[in-house]
Amino acid sequence: MYGVSDDQVHRARIAVARNSLDSHDCRELLDMLGLIGEGGDPPPVRR
Repeated sequence: MYGVSDDQVHRARIAVARNSLDSHDCRELLDMLGLIGEGGDPPPVRR
């Protein structure tokens, strides 16, 4: 099974944040990439 490490998720989030136009753009990109967890759940990329 393919796994994504915590470090990879962190680096992806940083890259998205650095290249986003604004906070809305950042959240939208993070959501599309499965890097946002809801309600304390891990992000989809980590499930």
